[in-house]
Amino acid sequence: ARSTFETALASRDFLEYVWKGDQVEFFIDLMKRTMLLSEWDRDSYLIPSLLRDRYVLPETDITGHWCLYNFSSGFLPTGVFQRLLCLCVELSSRNGGNTNMKLFENFASIELEKGSLVHLLENKEAQAISVFTEKTHAAQRVMSVIQSMLLKVNHDVMGAGLAWETYVENNTRELVSLSEAKRQKLAPWFDSNRQLETEKTSTGKVDLETFLESLS
Repeated sequence: ARSTFETALASRDFLEYVWKGDQVEFFIDLMKRTMLLSEWDRDSYLIPSLLRDRYVLPETDITGHWCLYNFSSGFLPTGVFQRLLCLCVELSSRNGGNTNMKLFENFASIELEKGSLVHLLENKEAQAISVFTEKTHAAQRVMSVIQSMLLKVNHDVMGAGLAWETYVENNTRELVSLSEAKRQKLAPWFDSNRQLETEKTSTGKVDLETFLESLS
């Protein structure tokens, strides 16, 4: 039990013990559908809400192209960032990302696709989630995927009560609104004719499996 609360990883045996062996599959499926749990490997599950270690920001900036999801017009409830981590871990697993992830209560480094490292940071004081994409060619897709995940969390769990504005950095590391970046065709966020199709997926009433397949 101690290792579960230290690593946020729960074995199947531990879950069997907690739920006294009763309807374990049902509870695992329920926690998956509500994005509270994701499969880590063949024998264990990640439960991000158990993460307790907080990430201390380095003196140098986090590397990568910066995208900010600002919830300050309303508020950023506890559980949104943790559900985002669940979806990211699940997507990474499907896309062959490495399992050497860094996971904290407020931060994560994850390969959403093999070789494409992404850093996520929650700032509760600013009511915001920052995403940093290291690979330039992946920035547009990562922005779209995270936006879709937030829409999915909002639709499935938060009763469509979340409101946020999306900002991206320009060439001088200043943040501009997504609409302004689109108007300017600001690279690398809008440097191709490819439409951001993934956002359409999350607004429909699709189950989580179908949603994740659409992002893979």
